[in-house]
Amino acid sequence: MSAKRSKQDVKKLIVRIICLILAVLMVGGVLYSFIYSLAFSTVASEDDTYISVGLYWGTSSQGSYTLTSGGGFLVGELDSLGAFTEKSTVTDSKVSVSAKKSDLTEGKTIVLLSTDGSILYECDEASLCIKPVNKNDYMSIEGSYTYGGVFKFTRNTDNSMKLINVVELEEYVLGVLPNEISSYYPAETKKAFAVTVRSYTISSIPRHSSNGFDICNTTHCQVYRGRRNVDQGFIDAVEGSKGMVMAYNKKTVQAYYSAITGGTTCGVYETWGSESDYLKAIATPWEKYQSSSNGVWTAEYTPAELYERLKSRGYDLSGSIADVRISQLAENSTYVYKLDITDTSGKTITITRADKIRTALGLNSANFVCGKAGDTVERINYLISESDPADLKVNVMTSGGEVSATDLGSITVATADGNKTTEPGGQINVRAAYGDFTVSAGKKTWSSELEKMLNAETIPVTEQITLSGSEGSFVFEGRGWGHGVGMSQTGARDLGNLGADYKTILTTYFPGISVVDYKTVS
Repeated sequence: MSAKRSKQDVKKLIVRIICLILAVLMVGGVLYSFIYSLAFSTVASEDDTYISVGLYWGTSSQGSYTLTSGGGFLVGELDSLGAFTEKSTVTDSKVSVSAKKSDLTEGKTIVLLSTDGSILYECDEASLCIKPVNKNDYMSIEGSYTYGGVFKFTRNTDNSMKLINVVELEEYVLGVLPNEISSYYPAETKKAFAVTVRSYTISSIPRHSSNGFDICNTTHCQVYRGRRNVDQGFIDAVEGSKGMVMAYNKKTVQAYYSAITGGTTCGVYETWGSESDYLKAIATPWEKYQSSSNGVWTAEYTPAELYERLKSRGYDLSGSIADVRISQLAENSTYVYKLDITDTSGKTITITRADKIRTALGLNSANFVCGKAGDTVERINYLISESDPADLKVNVMTSGGEVSATDLGSITVATADGNKTTEPGGQINVRAAYGDFTVSAGKKTWSSELEKMLNAETIPVTEQITLSGSEGSFVFEGRGWGHGVGMSQTGARDLGNLGADYKTILTTYFPGISVVDYKTVS
């Protein structure tokens, strides 16, 4: 008995020790998490998301940059969270940052020089970071623009330097808006666009990881020019939508946009081959593309010019082009999805996907019709139907009394004078043995132009147009500017002018999305 009791005591002791160890580990883990979160919140008290934007890299890298900032500069380094550690203060308001051998002393990699060439700071590491002394100051690059945040200079092997701007998310969004839309756009359009830029940015990180930064400052990503043309309207748009992004299935959406879509957008599948429920084609009858610069355009090629262009882009053709024919449009869109091109030897190639067609032919968009000069071709326009099937009604007298039938369009009624047909909004008075009655087809009335544009049925209407151009040339007559996926900058402007709020603009162009704080989604 005593031996057994002793073994049981040992087992209990072991269990207690294990439990104690686990308890210590749990407490330690909680304590670590608490300390880490405390430290993180201190680092990111203003905004816990920083964007690193490539300003100069690759062939655009320079050997030196001249900077100005009214209160001088802090020199230091950045950690992975975007926190800046100061190493030195430079009181000069204008300095040059150089990696040129002629400016360096032995063993140094990057140097700060005053305007008279005196050395202010030398670095023996590959990178150097600089920010203004005063929190609300900015830095200007001579010959370029003014920026907030931190400049990170990284030395290249050829003694040039890559320049990256590390900036808080909201400051980055503010630096994009004036370079993608105009200051006269409605306030709600600006807010919608701020959300779109923020969404695109977060969903695109890190698009340029191979270059050492998140996103570039060109049209490849988004045009970013720091504080250039920033005014109060853009500031209000960013502050009024702060932190908000579009989400779908709890993920930040890929918020594509282009300048002008030309009456319809194009689905992302027909453009690039990916699938997305919120990037399907929609008709945009509110978009005043006809009055916009580049909203309507014409391109013309001789058969030889078209052959040379396609050949230079790797298309396997044997000679001058004999025929160009649209074989398929994108679903619910006027964008071209498949284009057949035949040369004089009879060889035909098919280019598939809207953006590939656009770039292959060097066109403003893939929203076009085409043929030989003088040809008459069919073009589709998505127009608003003046009737709404859900509102059409027929009153009919039966043996059981007058009843109504809905979901009818135009109505044909047999009368003593033959068949009579109503059109939406029209009536026919019918005399029957049991008295007179009226057959009518209703017409939807809208409370505003905005309600009509957003809710009225759109229908494809075909028109015939004759292509103008030089005899024998191929003519591409088109609408829109850009890839056509997602939001139209011009169309968003027009919706804002009709009184749409920013969330309505976004949910119209990106059906099914919700607008949420970016910290709540992945």
